[in-house]
Amino acid sequence: MFVFKRSLQKKTLVKYNFQQRFRYAAIAGLIIVLALGLRAIWAWLPFFINVWIGDFLWAVMLYYLGIALFWPSNKRVFTLALVVFCWLIEGSQAWHTPWLDAFRDTGFGGLLLGHGYLWSDIVAYTAGSVAGYWWDAGRRKNI
Repeated sequence: MFVFKRSLQKKTLVKYNFQQRFRYAAIAGLIIVLALGLRAIWAWLPFFINVWIGDFLWAVMLYYLGIALFWPSNKRVFTLALVVFCWLIEGSQAWHTPWLDAFRDTGFGGLLLGHGYLWSDIVAYTAGSVAGYWWDAGRRKNI
């Protein structure tokens, strides 16, 4: 009886884990749609939003996508690792080789790696990663 009950609890936990991962992936998908929609209407947005919002949303999307894929046990450490990863991506924009520039000239490569180094992107990535963590922590407390 105990073994059956324990396996039933494990199946429930796996199902719950899948549902949570799906929610995180869905949030990441909604952020992608929002970001691409904002790129379509960028001409009507204020300058401040144009400069920061894409990198901010990219970092928030990476937070939720990373949680969905890796399901870390410590989300604070994951957030710190995400900030470092975003900084490395931004730092890589100062490195130019023909093959890397050719990849950046594609639509996907431009969205993934960006084109040029800007210090303001570091601030936007940090703010987006931390905001993703705060929103997630607030959402989990309200459930």
